[in-house]
Amino acid sequence: MLRERLLAGEPSLNACGVDRARLVTAQAAHDGRAGRVERAASIPLRLDGSHGALPARWYSPLLTRPTGAMLVYFHGGGFVTGDLDTHDDACRELAHASGAGVLSVEYRLAPEHPFPAQLDDARAAFASARRLAGTLGCDPLRVGVAGDSAGGNLAAAVAVAAADGIRPACQLLIYPWLDMSLQEPSVATFGEGFGLLKEELDWFRELWLGRAADPSASPSLREDLGDASPAHIVVAGFDPLRDEAERYAQRLQLAGVPVTVQRHPGLVHGFVEFLGLSQAARHAVTDMGTAVRGLLDRSPPD
Repeated sequence: MLRERLLAGEPSLNACGVDRARLVTAQAAHDGRAGRVERAASIPLRLDGSHGALPARWYSPLLTRPTGAMLVYFHGGGFVTGDLDTHDDACRELAHASGAGVLSVEYRLAPEHPFPAQLDDARAAFASARRLAGTLGCDPLRVGVAGDSAGGNLAAAVAVAAADGIRPACQLLIYPWLDMSLQEPSVATFGEGFGLLKEELDWFRELWLGRAADPSASPSLREDLGDASPAHIVVAGFDPLRDEAERYAQRLQLAGVPVTVQRHPGLVHGFVEFLGLSQAARHAVTDMGTAVRGLLDRSPPD
């Protein structure tokens, strides 16, 4: 896939501009779909957002016995691109692998809605999901959060500071973007030639935050992590964001938070959007489902 992109001379997302970048992201996700047997049924929903209703999609496993737990999922895309459709495959596979219902949330995007609109939406969506849990056949005390990349940032933020003061039952962070400073060594090592470019990260950050970095946009900079939800953190070996995710796991562990880390050494950032192209990516989602099932099967949080 990376070789074909190079040969095709595809421009970076920042060179495309916002509208074109969203179309390119959507097309890439469409091309990477698995196109296999349906693993989960889906229905559209609307959630109470911080400034109006948010589109959402509910996935219930078809081939796996439901566990009565729920994952609220926030898609990746640098806070600028991505939607319910780009992560449809990932949510279906995660529901199948975990046995939990997955509630995917379409939060507002930058630059039309800069920080902290996305975090406000994520917190409101989690609170709304807990209120809906019973009607969807789920236990309100077994509602976790999950997300990839930018969505992992939102999931991590909700897992330490939910709007209603009730923390999620768990957090699944998939190659999360947790530190807006972009100073970890892996950013320089893998910031060119591995799918996600350093220049794209800089562009996303500026569209989301402006030129003045806000420390509250970086969950990894939060001083007190002791109240964070139990976590499973997934990283890709060839990912600019790899090191910050693994460092965050270390900080959670030092704070006494139960945490497991799974590094998939041969994968690149964004792999959950390309399940039709990579057997290793599909296996990685299966592993995530097993891990999150274990977290959600534990006693509900206080």
